[in-house]
Amino acid sequence: MLFLDCFDILLFACSDPINVAGRHKTIKRINCTRNILSPSPVMIVADPFLAIKDETLYLFYEEYRYRGKGIIRMTCSDDLVNWKEHKTVLQEDFHLSYPWVFQHEGQWFMMPETSAAHEVRLYQAVDNQFDQFVQSKTLLSRGSLDQVPRMDFCDSSITRKDDTYYLFTTVNNGRGNELHLYFSDSLDGTYTEHPQSPLMVSDKYGRDGGSLLEWDGNLFRFAQDCDGDYGKNINVFKVDVLSRSQYAESLINENVLTNIGFAIGHQYNFVEFKGQYIVAVDQKLRIPYLGCKVKRLLEGLLK
Repeated sequence: MLFLDCFDILLFACSDPINVAGRHKTIKRINCTRNILSPSPVMIVADPFLAIKDETLYLFYEEYRYRGKGIIRMTCSDDLVNWKEHKTVLQEDFHLSYPWVFQHEGQWFMMPETSAAHEVRLYQAVDNQFDQFVQSKTLLSRGSLDQVPRMDFCDSSITRKDDTYYLFTTVNNGRGNELHLYFSDSLDGTYTEHPQSPLMVSDKYGRDGGSLLEWDGNLFRFAQDCDGDYGKNINVFKVDVLSRSQYAESLINENVLTNIGFAIGHQYNFVEFKGQYIVAVDQKLRIPYLGCKVKRLLEGLLK
């Protein structure tokens, strides 16, 4: 039997999105393909990000089919009960994931993971609507492809502080996940690497599992635990110092997903919507796709 690593998405409501404890209300689930006979299942619905526009909650996520490439999908709801049809809002000729969507100076942008292109790209919503995004700027680029890391510019996001824009991203050259930090005078300006970058080299803490978020007067960084296995869990750091010359953070919560009784996963995002906190996570599971095994055998026989 051929078992494949898959991901589902779960949205739930809670009162404290940093220290989730006690009861929480499930809002929505998006499942990967459960039919084990499917020859081309949707293996992954993951990397959920939330955005609020015009009193509507939007959910953006990665969808990945067996032997395909990741595309960015979206659905939305006004009342957390009725959800609109899922749409594809961005696709390229390479893999996409991590669709972080945010507003800046009245315009809406997406900064998905475009590591397959060895770049950090910024996309803008067409006419400020979420049906389509087009590339507006390349913020970072590898330049020379002679020295391409094993993993390049993964799971990137930006936060703004004191008129400086700070870009966090992850590179892996074989030593482990390296968390790099850059800064710029403007969102789409030239980014300079921070003097403390890389901030850390760690498979347990060195790759973000969601954008940096402000809550209760503090800035938090969510790190995915990839130590020994991909997508094991989420750890939470509070950013203590962030400037052009210094960076410091404190680990405040480990193994967030299992601590609240969920399956393991690698993404955490939240917003405040209509008086409650809505949290979006993904969950990892293994499914025995018999149809994929049969497809492989047939492809081998036809070669």
